[in-house]
Amino acid sequence: MLETADTFIRYRQNQEDALLGLNPKSGELSGLLTIEFNLTELCNRVCSFCPRVDASIYPNLNLTASIALVKRVASEIKRVGFHSKMSFSGFGEPLLHPDFESVIRRIRKSVPDIILETNTNGDKISVDRLNKLYEAGLNSIYWNLYDGPDQIAKASEIIEASSFPTENVRLRPHWEGYDLEREAGLILNNRSGALAGSELDSPLARGCNYPFYKMLIDWNGNVLCCSNDWLRKKIIGNILTTSIDQIWFDPEWHRFRLRLLAGSRDQKPCSGCDIDGTLFGSVAVAQYTDAASNRFVSLRNL
Repeated sequence: MLETADTFIRYRQNQEDALLGLNPKSGELSGLLTIEFNLTELCNRVCSFCPRVDASIYPNLNLTASIALVKRVASEIKRVGFHSKMSFSGFGEPLLHPDFESVIRRIRKSVPDIILETNTNGDKISVDRLNKLYEAGLNSIYWNLYDGPDQIAKASEIIEASSFPTENVRLRPHWEGYDLEREAGLILNNRSGALAGSELDSPLARGCNYPFYKMLIDWNGNVLCCSNDWLRKKIIGNILTTSIDQIWFDPEWHRFRLRLLAGSRDQKPCSGCDIDGTLFGSVAVAQYTDAASNRFVSLRNL
């Protein structure tokens, strides 16, 4: 399906409802709807709306998640009963990870009912590769189209010739000029100020739900406060040394969230971010708040 700003919002809202139904077994972590896994710092493209456009700000590095990290993540999500979605996206091109299919298989084996999704530029997708991804256990794809409308027919041909369910592959226009006014701040954003020339004069006067429903695990196991924190301004902990639930309820991250709950973006990386941040996750905010009130003596005491 060819995505627009409107269909993107509707799809994500419907998926959020589905994820809220999948994850009730997680108890205190029921508000955690998505774990984003940045498998690699490699990308084969340099796009104008990506920090990679300036190598002095964001260089292309051959850094990839180890199998030891993947095993640890698989073990942790199984232990805590995480049953919603893992998204292989982050800051690089996931299909450049040398063992991507093995990563998918390991996560799928650990939690059979989890949604496994990837964002990709599609350059490494063929009919054969798409079949292998589906056989490994991937069941959702966002295929970003960067070159223009001519890509639509070629991508559709590959999808239809594969065994991957066509309804689970979303074609997402990203070429310059496509519905740009409506896409800005929704699909396109300034990556928390990492995109050169996109710096804010002052923080936006609104909160954000991202840290309440999403966790980003970096290629080295570091957990970032937000999936838009391209410059790694705030690292919460490392999943190789700390359990996923300890990280989720880290006191410092809790205090960080409280500032957002109060409508303040005065902390880095939020102070430089132009994303709305309130389109999704309102239920997750309430679930996190309830769980945190039980975990901590008082929300106001931290």
